[in-house]
Amino acid sequence: MIGFIVAVVAGFLTPQAEGVLARPAAAALRKYIRIEDAEMRLFAFMLAMLAAGVAANLLGSGSTFWIILGGVLGYFGTRIISAVQALTGQKEG
Repeated sequence: MIGFIVAVVAGFLTPQAEGVLARPAAAALRKYIRIEDAEMRLFAFMLAMLAAGVAANLLGSGSTFWIILGGVLGYFGTRIISAVQALTGQKEG
């Protein structure tokens, strides 16, 4: 369960990790592999999920399925909440 929560947080923080984590890592890897600007958000998500997987392993909590599901729910969480609110009529627009 803790691994799932860590993955949700990692997925949610992916946009912030893009500037702090992904761009410096991409610059360090530039000699070996080129990462396009359009791929930077995906690269940030991959790094966040890698960190979540390592944290879940160190904590002894979370299977691969729950780590991936948590990351996806965290990444798309605000959009999912908005869609549910729109469907239930709690939010206009």
